[in-house]
Amino acid sequence: MRGGLVFFRGAGAAARAYLESDHSHADEYYLADAGAVAQWTAWDSRGLLTAEATLSGTDYQAWVDWKEPESGASRGRPREETRVTKDGEVVVNPASPRFVEMTVNCDKSLSVAAALNPAVSAALDEAQAAAAEAMNKYMAQNTVTRTGPRGEQKLVPVERLESVSVVHRSSRAGDPHRHVHVQWNTRVFAEGKWRGMHTAATLKQQGALRGVGEAAIHSHDGLQEALAAAGFTFDPSTGKVTNLEQQARTMSKRANQIQSNLARFEAAWREQHPGQEPDAAVLRRWDQQAWAFERPQKVQATESAESKWLTELRDAGLQVDGFEPVELPASTTLNQLDRAAIAEHVVTVAGARSSAWSLADLEGHIGVFIGAAGVTAEPERVVDYARNMAKEIAGSLPSLPVEVTGQLPNWVRHYTSEHVQRIERELREGFAARGLESGLALDANAKPLKGLNAEQSLAARALATRAPLVVIEGAAGSGKTTMLAAAKELAAREVGASEATRFVVLAPTLRAANEAAASIGAAASSAHKLVHEHGFRWDDDGRWTRLEVGDVDPVSGVLYEGPSEAFTVDADTRLVIDEAGMLDQDLMHAVMTVADEGDASLALIGDRAQLPAIGRGGVLDMAVAASPRPLDLSELYRFREEGYAELTLQMRDREAPGALFDKLHERGNIVIHDTDEAAWAAITSDVAAKAEAGATVAVAVATNEQAAEVNALVQAAHERAGRTRTPAVEVAGSDSLTLRIGDRLMTRQNNSELGVANRDTWTVDRVHEDGSVQVKAGARTARLPREYVEEHTHLAYASTEYGVQGATVDYGHGVVSDGSSAQAVYVAATRGRAHNALHIVAGDRADARDLFVTAMGREAGDRGTAAAIATVERDVEGVVLPDSYNRELRAARLAAEERVHRAEVRAWESAREQWQSRHPETPVDDYAAAVQSAGHEADAATQHRAQLEGDTSSEAVAAGEQQWVTDYAAVERAESAAASASVFRRAAAQKEAEAARRAFEDRHRVAPTPRPSEAQRQAWARAAVAAGAGGKLGAARAAEQRAIAHHNGLRRDPAPAAKQPAAPQPGTPAQEKSKDDAYAERQRVTGREQQRDARLARERQQSVPDKSPTAER
Repeated sequence: MRGGLVFFRGAGAAARAYLESDHSHADEYYLADAGAVAQWTAWDSRGLLTAEATLSGTDYQAWVDWKEPESGASRGRPREETRVTKDGEVVVNPASPRFVEMTVNCDKSLSVAAALNPAVSAALDEAQAAAAEAMNKYMAQNTVTRTGPRGEQKLVPVERLESVSVVHRSSRAGDPHRHVHVQWNTRVFAEGKWRGMHTAATLKQQGALRGVGEAAIHSHDGLQEALAAAGFTFDPSTGKVTNLEQQARTMSKRANQIQSNLARFEAAWREQHPGQEPDAAVLRRWDQQAWAFERPQKVQATESAESKWLTELRDAGLQVDGFEPVELPASTTLNQLDRAAIAEHVVTVAGARSSAWSLADLEGHIGVFIGAAGVTAEPERVVDYARNMAKEIAGSLPSLPVEVTGQLPNWVRHYTSEHVQRIERELREGFAARGLESGLALDANAKPLKGLNAEQSLAARALATRAPLVVIEGAAGSGKTTMLAAAKELAAREVGASEATRFVVLAPTLRAANEAAASIGAAASSAHKLVHEHGFRWDDDGRWTRLEVGDVDPVSGVLYEGPSEAFTVDADTRLVIDEAGMLDQDLMHAVMTVADEGDASLALIGDRAQLPAIGRGGVLDMAVAASPRPLDLSELYRFREEGYAELTLQMRDREAPGALFDKLHERGNIVIHDTDEAAWAAITSDVAAKAEAGATVAVAVATNEQAAEVNALVQAAHERAGRTRTPAVEVAGSDSLTLRIGDRLMTRQNNSELGVANRDTWTVDRVHEDGSVQVKAGARTARLPREYVEEHTHLAYASTEYGVQGATVDYGHGVVSDGSSAQAVYVAATRGRAHNALHIVAGDRADARDLFVTAMGREAGDRGTAAAIATVERDVEGVVLPDSYNRELRAARLAAEERVHRAEVRAWESAREQWQSRHPETPVDDYAAAVQSAGHEADAATQHRAQLEGDTSSEAVAAGEQQWVTDYAAVERAESAAASASVFRRAAAQKEAEAARRAFEDRHRVAPTPRPSEAQRQAWARAAVAAGAGGKLGAARAAEQRAIAHHNGLRRDPAPAAKQPAAPQPGTPAQEKSKDDAYAERQRVTGREQQRDARLARERQQSVPDKSPTAER
């Protein structure tokens, strides 16, 4: 599941055209079900289906226009809302959204699998239908509307919600792309009438919807079985069929070629038919021609879509049939999941992305986890599991301290974690401490430095000091890089070369750091690289750890030895963080830790009006709040168009967006288009023309998909104009677009061995025989291996707003859409020196103005817990919330907790009495001291026994040696006497000598020797302390055994806790509500089990045969 909720504000005819443009018109035979285009369903608040039908194109248009599908009766009239702002400006809000849509889609490899195998095709249809149904049920159960007067409104569950589902099997370019458009009408029925859906609440539940849909597809047992039987290996963690990835890449590549052909045919047609729109027949002809263009001998326009796909894959030499069935992976049930692991994962992932989350957000994360875990289960069970698990997790989380009375809805983001709170608290405290030590005594009237204005000079002088914290904000085009270079020179000149402050520039990306370093001649790196050198590590979930010197890096397996010399930080170092607003809190916390450990000073440079961090943000807000003198650069130098600089400052400050739109449109800085295709065509034409003239151009779009579409169109334009060449070897980037010599290419992964950084832009210079690509950027060159190109590059004619932030070019283009934020619009509108154009697709000027005004009021990204608290209060402003709990349920739960507590106290008291009876010599409350004393006594007894054994052994060896010496001396004397005896005494003397030897041998069991052997000594020692030894040693051993037995007895039988069980304590309102929910769920489960047991008992009783006599029967 990719993408989010999209609100459609056009009329029914425009909605029908939108649906028909989102697939190949050669695919229309799939929709030949009596002319039907949509499956309509109605749902009640319980998530039960109450009605269904098939809508024709005309019926669908009426439904979008808020008319009853069956009777045609009107359910309301879409209107505009006019209001006056506090500044006196009249604002017309956009027309009411007609429906909200989310697309159920899947990886391209699954779509290819469905195209290759009918059984997989049917199973995928079922899985996506199950996902759509699960999303419908979730929406029906969680959608609300508002009733009552302003300021006293109530949130009311809807009683009827209607949706339509439209299935497409191909993309606009005609390649396999299974997706289902699920649309929910924004007119809902509640309290006796049709009302407007509370769309703000719906929008904040898109994470839950995405999780529900993804889990329903990935856990569909029929799909997994069909894939295995067809020989396809499915990885639920990625949603990919792993042995069809090359086939999927081939189809994507072909789709891009077809899209280019379509653009060519449309451009030619519009040139011949100005002011006209193509009808269905023309669109169908384009689709067929685009597929067969330049390949008439291989593809026939009359072939079915599947036949064309199979032909393409066979022509590419790829397997399309004959796959051997694979073993179906062992299925995982919901009960087998590790709930603690899920909770840890979900809280970590949620905390990495934002500072606060709703119950719906938690449900979404859990759904994604279940989908990736290879679980097989019914969608209803998955949704129930996710809902209950989310409540369980929420019950353990702290809630933001919001000043709201009543129960917060499930979609309000008020949960957070101790980790999130700790990191933000430490960041704020760290900035505050540095701010207090940074008394910047700067003369605002001092003469400006050479080449700088007064604002820049003040900022440069601040940076040249050793103040622990310097914060500088600068509008786009204010010359921050020029100022930074001057600050570096000033620091060296004023302090002295030997003591000069060493500037180290950090940036969110290596490319930005390299650019800054090249501009000012300072050391630079990405912020991630610096903290990595200092032992910090993080994973894809956002879990941060830190290695100590001597630890083994779990990723590389290499011993961590600390930072290299180039990344050493000390008191002479100033860490200058460029684009500081884009650093997330965890990364900034690591950077501040490194700075604190090295006593280095910090400088943050950025602009809060530009795009924020992708994860938990608000870093620059904290720094500005803590700085004693935050500086701002607002004098602009970038823009050459007269008067445009002032308009960008108004955009930055979000002043009077309606009037700002009027000025920008009048000047040509805002361009309005009827269709997306017209917008892309205009951008493509201008980018190609400017590139031909040697100018640099940046195109900022909202999504990677849009960037790929524009890249394909611009590439085709360059090809048609002959500005690029076809290489001898085909190789495509990660966007599946085949590279051409002369193409602009962006690298997306840092690789020091190749000499490339993430978001570096290059020109393709050559494609080698092995598929490696030679690229150049000015004097720099690199040779990229084929594997790197295919995985980590894409065309660079267009990029997301995040991709262009920090770039300065000659001309800039941006696209403003329903999802655009004020920061994204500002970034897109400030890249070009000579000219900037914002493109808006709208029905007329008024609609475009409304869309722009709305975008300028929309905030992007996370700004910390303080902003999250303000958002919560804004979400429920003017709404009367229900009591935060069910009083009867709360009373029952508290009574149950009290009963449990009393039982625990009684059990505790009984346990103490029983323990005391087993250990009468030890007071129960003295257990800990008694265990310690018994341990000491056992140790002392052991030491005494060991000492006695040593002494006894030594004494026995000494006595043995003495006896040995005495006995041997007797042998020597007898032998000497025998040797010197006279003839008459010799016989007697020899007998005496023999007797002496026998006596020695009888006593010592060995022949006489001068000294006993070591073995003999050890034998004497062992014999002296052998078991059964009496006297002091025996008594010591007995005492030791008694002491050890006493100690072990106490240890094996610990005394009950000294304090009685604590009484239940109230938690936060959110925690108490979670306890209520858990209690209610336990009661429901218990009730169901009791009903089941009673039913089984009745069935057993009924099944017992009647054994009474026949007469009695």
